[in-house]
Amino acid sequence: MTYLLDKTIADIAAHAQQILGVTGLPAVEPANPKFGADLAIPTFTFARELGRSPQEIAAQLAEGLQHEAIAKAEAVSGFVNIWLSNTVIAEAMKQVNTTFGQHDTYAGKQVVIEHTDPNPFKEFHIGHTYTNTIGEAMGRLYKAGGADVHQVLYSGDVGMHVAKAIWGIMDFMKTGDDEWFDPEVNPAERSMASVLAEKRVAFLGAAYVHGARQFEEDEAIQEEIKTVNKHIYEHDDELVDEIRDEGKVWSFEYFEDIFARLQTSFERLYPESEVTDEGVAVVKDNMGKVFEESDGAVVYKGEKADLHTRVFINNRGLPTYEAKDLGLIYAKQRDYPDMDISHVITGNEQHVYYMVVIAAMNEIDPALAAKMRHTGHGLVKLRGGRKMSSRRGEVLRGVEVLDQLEEMIAEGYETPEVRAVALAALKYAYLKPRVGGDVIFDLEESINMEGDSGPYVQYAHARGRSILGKLGDFKPVDLQDLTEDEHKLAVKILGYPTATSKAIAELAPHYTCAYLYELTQQFNRFYEHNRIVGDERQDVRATLVQAYVQVLQNGLELLNIPAPNKL
Repeated sequence: MTYLLDKTIADIAAHAQQILGVTGLPAVEPANPKFGADLAIPTFTFARELGRSPQEIAAQLAEGLQHEAIAKAEAVSGFVNIWLSNTVIAEAMKQVNTTFGQHDTYAGKQVVIEHTDPNPFKEFHIGHTYTNTIGEAMGRLYKAGGADVHQVLYSGDVGMHVAKAIWGIMDFMKTGDDEWFDPEVNPAERSMASVLAEKRVAFLGAAYVHGARQFEEDEAIQEEIKTVNKHIYEHDDELVDEIRDEGKVWSFEYFEDIFARLQTSFERLYPESEVTDEGVAVVKDNMGKVFEESDGAVVYKGEKADLHTRVFINNRGLPTYEAKDLGLIYAKQRDYPDMDISHVITGNEQHVYYMVVIAAMNEIDPALAAKMRHTGHGLVKLRGGRKMSSRRGEVLRGVEVLDQLEEMIAEGYETPEVRAVALAALKYAYLKPRVGGDVIFDLEESINMEGDSGPYVQYAHARGRSILGKLGDFKPVDLQDLTEDEHKLAVKILGYPTATSKAIAELAPHYTCAYLYELTQQFNRFYEHNRIVGDERQDVRATLVQAYVQVLQNGLELLNIPAPNKL
């Protein structure tokens, strides 16, 4: 997809290279705002090659630049400041529509992106909302880059965490508090059916925490839980199977409600139980070639890839997460035979783990390994640095955070769009820092209507819509004749594809957030000094507002943040 302003910038860079006769292509970047120019070319990198000072090079370049898109060029302290002509601005503004900002970076590629990955029997905590927000935003960046995107979910319905929860449930049925169960049911006859419907999710979470603690504190119970884990894989205990099956249903009903609230969806769920056998088969088929036996377990010696050794089948004959992930990648390839990229988003603590899995796969199937990607992210901490651990029961549930945001918004603002504003507060706060580091989540800051927040950008969009609503029907006009303030706003609007190009190339949503906030600031400066409704330049300014609102909508959609017309 070609944008006129991008093409113009590329032409100017090529023209500058020809004038100077240098080997590298000069950079053309946004100008320092204090000079009032649109673009700037720094010349410092060419001083050694040309044997002249940056000031001399800039003076030569400013004098020689002759391009129909340039209204003026001026040398200042080793830079060439450039003012674009209103003619090129007018033509470029005609490209602003619902697809403005999309590119062809991944055109023809099929991307399977896996994220969120909540496990049954455990709470959906604030960290899951973070992974979900990042995964959804990255999926949208791939799509904006022209890819055919498929979002999938992987969930651990087998393994030690399930065994701990099932043991906890069985112990609660024998000795647990009455608060969880139907008072009409005799304690000796408790079952999953007797758990109160409104307490099912909390019951599962409490049972997991109970089992996890007992596993750490009591060696005898640790062995009992390991036996439960064996029953899970072998399906030879009716009660274990019944608890596992019912608990999965409860968990996924709960997850689906949260996904709807987060405005996200998945087209395919991969339970661990569906990929386990294939993963084990892959490991066994590659014994002696990729994997080897060590102390009764099957391991991959990662040191040969500058990593570390990891167990793929433990000494009890049960597969680990590593073996299951091998089965998962083959399942994805089978379901999506045209898959070019298989991208997984998790916490940073799993990055080295994924590197080992990819290294092992590279020895098994290099072509499939080449498709695998992993992005890690940091932790979510509340202001004050609090961390969470579902194992210890110190969990801040995702719904609790959303509930609290909605309560604060309802109390602080008169808006019918409480849920939409809460989503904007949460997601924008997650996405405005670069992905990778920890995020300090501040509830008050996230809903600040006067700062760099999601609700602030939403409000800017709604205010723009309100201005357009006051104008009634109007036809956009050609923007050949612009005042200085109008020109600056138009140039900022046209910078959106440049921001999205960088965001798409790096899969970095924070570039989109930064641009949207800068755009709203530019509009505020414009609106402060320029009347729109009833002004003699109303049609020109209404055309600018229409483009401004469209870009805000496109940007919010790229972040999976609602863009209400009214707040």
